[in-house]
Amino acid sequence: MRVSITIEKSGVFGTVYFALSAEKAKKGLIDRGGSGIIIHEEFYGGAVMISTKGRYSIRILLDLAEHSDGEFVPMKDVAERQGLSLKYVERIVPVLKEHRLVDSVHGKGGGYRLTRDPDRYTLWEILTLTEGDLAPVSCLKDGAEPCPRAAECKTLRVWEDYYKMTVDYFSGITLADLMSAPLPDNYVI
Repeated sequence: MRVSITIEKSGVFGTVYFALSAEKAKKGLIDRGGSGIIIHEEFYGGAVMISTKGRYSIRILLDLAEHSDGEFVPMKDVAERQGLSLKYVERIVPVLKEHRLVDSVHGKGGGYRLTRDPDRYTLWEILTLTEGDLAPVSCLKDGAEPCPRAAECKTLRVWEDYYKMTVDYFSGITLADLMSAPLPDNYVI
């Protein structure tokens, strides 16, 4: 049976299509909510996919790094340069400010600027602040209960190595690196 399922995770909704397992429903991993079926995180697992929130956060911070020179930059200018909806940008920026990635001033001459040099911002820091835990499987997430199958799991090492490569890769790239990277013909993050 093919079913449309709404996923709720940290207040973000999305729709996926796949075959619904009656056994999963029996285990309590699936609830029928008012707006559809809600899948609990344990069932959904975790294909690592960077959302627009994560990608746009990088673009916003990169734009500030390239255009501020220590001055405050209006977010409408950033949104315009990046071709992003100002309303969506205004939903992302409070998260960046809350985690002290940006500072702001209101009023005339106000806007946003980075709180430190671009070489002090890694993509891993930005992505984990905006996306949350990026572990590829639930047993590797921060604070996860020990998996009862870990001792005999033949795939655990694959997921651990994959996760380490992901962490190392994004931890090794800073905003300063992106600022100095040559532009391809079709520059899009």
